[in-house]
Amino acid sequence: MIRFPLTSLLIILLNFAVPPQYLGAVDYPRMVVFTANINAALDDCGCSGSAAGGLDRIKTLVDSLRQQYSQLLLVDGGDFLSSYSQPALNHTVVDIMTRMAYDAMAVGDQELVEGTGFLDTMARRLPLRVANLKSKAGERWQQFKPPLLKNGLRLFFFTHREAFDFIPLNGLPLTDPTPQWNPAPTMPIIVVFHGSLEAARKFARTAPDVSVILVGHDQRKGVFREGRTVLVTVGTEGEAVALVRFAAGKPPQVELLPVVRTIPPDPEIRRLVEKFYQSLNGK
Repeated sequence: MIRFPLTSLLIILLNFAVPPQYLGAVDYPRMVVFTANINAALDDCGCSGSAAGGLDRIKTLVDSLRQQYSQLLLVDGGDFLSSYSQPALNHTVVDIMTRMAYDAMAVGDQELVEGTGFLDTMARRLPLRVANLKSKAGERWQQFKPPLLKNGLRLFFFTHREAFDFIPLNGLPLTDPTPQWNPAPTMPIIVVFHGSLEAARKFARTAPDVSVILVGHDQRKGVFREGRTVLVTVGTEGEAVALVRFAAGKPPQVELLPVVRTIPPDPEIRRLVEKFYQSLNGK
């Protein structure tokens, strides 16, 4: 089990508590772990300072958190693939992500880097989500739209068109992100938003009942406020993950956990990484 000193955590308490009825009769914390902008970083990202990032260490950290918290959701904000077409690398990333058992993952612009055929293949292996798709019943895009309803929480996934300034949409029928829930929610609402922090702030102003917005694509790292909504960004290359705690009658709490070099790489993921590197050398 990995423990972090309090000085390594950025802790933000919202100024309003979660009503007990939102989380049901059982009073135990619901946890959401958020990753984003991994950018196909398989292992040590060479980031500044002690940050190592990389999927091999993120897996170790997530497993440790799962041992501590039974009610834990793992979600990603998109851009987990490379920003360039590298099929072998991106296939390896998908292989690793399937082993991490994500509950839901946003579709970012980089998930289109290999085209919609690759996206369809990923959708059969990974729980991809994007609510703001213009589609009809029975169309291929319908599979991406449902929110994640689990552990007394509602998570909605939105991808902003502005994110596609480098990688084309390739026919992905995105509409503008708009709130898609009843105005009087019966459980806390979390939005996973793929786009800039500025666009996420604008969305927050249209949806003040959202408790937390987890922002992917924007590569800043920090915790921000827009009205009563907290917005979270986790940097890039897996240098940090966010841990969000919801407990009945208490304000949500956000912690940024650095993925440092003292975290040992997960052995199974390390084997997949080494296999990929060996394939580059023709072994």
